[in-house]
Amino acid sequence: MEQNFRNELNQAIDFSSVLTQISAFSSFSCAKEKILNALPVFDKLEIQEQLNYAKEAIQFEQAGGLLSLSGANDISLPVSKASKQMTLTSKELISIYHF
Repeated sequence: MEQNFRNELNQAIDFSSVLTQISAFSSFSCAKEKILNALPVFDKLEIQEQLNYAKEAIQFEQAGGLLSLSGANDISLPVSKASKQMTLTSKELISIYHF
């Protein structure tokens, strides 16, 4: 069902290309994955809720909020390696420590 819907979207607007372009702006691999697997939303209440979240985030950013993500890194790879009991480099260990 989901695959058929995705195929219809691709025929209409090349949906995969749009998602690929949007995911290029993401900094973290988990966000890129969510973007690439996204499907459109048709429920008006859910759309409005997401728009409100985006509006709040924009207002927070414009107000110069206290939350700084400078220096934040994607640590999913070293954590994944650690969960598989693989050896981590010192750089990977330090990135996990800083997170």
